[in-house]
Amino acid sequence: MKIENEFIKLGEVAKFFKGKGLPKSELVENAKSPCIHYGELFTKYGQRITEIKSFTNLSGNLVYSKSNDVLMPTSDVTPNGLATASAIYEEGVILGGDILITRIPSDVVNGVYLAYFIKYSKSEVLRLVTGSTVYHIYGKDLAKFKLFCPPIFEQKKIAEILSTIDEKIEAIDQRIAETQELKKGLIQQLLTKGIGHTKFKDSPLGEIPESWEVFNVEDVFDFVATKSLSRAQLSYELGTVYYVHYGDIHSTFKYPLVDLNDTELPRILPEIEMSGNIQYLINGDLILADASEDLEGVGICIEIHNISNRKVIGGLHTIVLRDKIGRTANGFRTYLLSSPLTLPFIKRIATGASVLGVSKGNLKNIEVVLPPIPEQQKIAEILSSVDQKLQIQQDKKAEYQELKKGLMQQLLTGKIRVKVNPN
Repeated sequence: MKIENEFIKLGEVAKFFKGKGLPKSELVENAKSPCIHYGELFTKYGQRITEIKSFTNLSGNLVYSKSNDVLMPTSDVTPNGLATASAIYEEGVILGGDILITRIPSDVVNGVYLAYFIKYSKSEVLRLVTGSTVYHIYGKDLAKFKLFCPPIFEQKKIAEILSTIDEKIEAIDQRIAETQELKKGLIQQLLTKGIGHTKFKDSPLGEIPESWEVFNVEDVFDFVATKSLSRAQLSYELGTVYYVHYGDIHSTFKYPLVDLNDTELPRILPEIEMSGNIQYLINGDLILADASEDLEGVGICIEIHNISNRKVIGGLHTIVLRDKIGRTANGFRTYLLSSPLTLPFIKRIATGASVLGVSKGNLKNIEVVLPPIPEQQKIAEILSSVDQKLQIQQDKKAEYQELKKGLMQQLLTGKIRVKVNPN
């Protein structure tokens, strides 16, 4: 098939099918037939399907993949999830219900190229989505989707370039997962058994090293006043008082030890009145986000350092804890509340329906376990080094993601053409 125009409607070159059957209950380990459940397109596959993750013993009147097929979920409770696509080159894979299959001649459109183009053109895809409580995308609507369609050899090269970057990202993801698992194991060991102990004792929180002590939070920390302001009252350009917003603890700060020399905080707009009991933060203050949309985010906190001469206050939905008499070491505080001996109790006191919250009144009675200061310092040094490694990996991933974003913008629009010898 010869394409006369580089911009085409997908329906001009593709046929559309729908998968069939395959409930989750039919996904079986060690089964004989490879298969893809539509839900896996959200969670297990990117733009390229290189390895089939699931198997089934189903047989009979089913729908099977062809090489170069592009798969999309046809329904979701939010529209955004429908703007995703995965190209498959393995033939004979069972494709479950609620999978929209775009079948295209491989000499006209490269499947991986199309999958990347759909991801890049998310806003255009979403215009084709229908529904209210449950959203759908159908073949008859996707047929109207406009595709930049350079010569097939150029498509393949673009797909190869983007796939190479994705392979880099996937490799980094694997290393991040390994580092996170290492940190999880170290937290379990160091914050319950410590370093080199042979003698242990019973405590209200379970068995702990003999030299460790148990305190209530209020015995160790003072509660520092905070000020509730909305994002609209903050700026990154104006103002002289810096502000720690709970949302930044959840999403912006990637490292539990926050160094203000390397971190940009929003500032309170000059016209906002700063009356009442204003308490500025000092180095080593522990800041807990007291609200979370899910249980996983309950108890997340940061320890702040290198404030210098900055004026900084704790903000909306934060609880600021300040060491009373030097029972905790710098760098250790941020890990204290994440101890397996303490965190479950913090999660237990979280209350709420759509948003879970922790109150000062409940937090003050939570028990924490403190090793001697020298051991705290060693524990903090070990966990901090793992967090630094994790940060380097996450930064490297972000670099590749930005590179991929820029290349998609240039290559998938024809702004930059890839020179390829078709022979």
